[in-house]
Amino acid sequence: MVGFTDAVHMMNIIDKTLVTYKKLQIRECREIIFSNGGHLFACQNDKAVWVYKFYTVSIPQQFKFAEHKQPVKRITWLEDDTGFVTCGQDAVIMVWRLYPQKDEANPAWSFKSLQKISFSSVACFKPEGQLEPVVYATCSDRSFREISKEGESLRYEENLTYSQILVGNQRNLLFAGLAEPNRPGSIQIFRYANETVEKQLEVQAHASQIERMRLNYDNSKLFSVGLDGTLACF
Repeated sequence: MVGFTDAVHMMNIIDKTLVTYKKLQIRECREIIFSNGGHLFACQNDKAVWVYKFYTVSIPQQFKFAEHKQPVKRITWLEDDTGFVTCGQDAVIMVWRLYPQKDEANPAWSFKSLQKISFSSVACFKPEGQLEPVVYATCSDRSFREISKEGESLRYEENLTYSQILVGNQRNLLFAGLAEPNRPGSIQIFRYANETVEKQLEVQAHASQIERMRLNYDNSKLFSVGLDGTLACF
């Protein structure tokens, strides 16, 4: 599935060739994220997010989510696929429900910093026994932060530009990708314990800034892509 200027192309590999079998009328889509179960996928459509059912490629009207004032930058799914988190160019983080209760607002909650910072990446984790997820975001003030419905609860700063952040399944590890100009793209690994983070390791992964990172389903592999055009697997 690839976002082109004219549409999102759904493609099959046939005899070592990519062949388009369906087009979704979403122009210049820059973010396509599958749910953890693989049965849904979310597409950025300017200031909105459209969620499709994968097997039928259909989109119910209630699966069109629009509240951002500027284009959506990043999407990440909740672990149980009941919703997702977005950040936009309007410097707002929003937590969405696929099936909100009758009197429940959607987005369920949002966060905008009073310090006029923007966000480049978001990840989320729902602690056991809690209804609301905790969101981790990389920020334009050279930090990353832990954010809950009540507000900011943790901040880590090292005078470096972070572009990507991931959270392990048990929240025992955090992975942050660097996008420092004129510096190789490194991945920093943090241990999370007792509501604090401590850097454990830094690995040089790319010759230039890191653009995307993903963990596989059981957290045994980490994938990263950089502006140097390479895909790395750890």
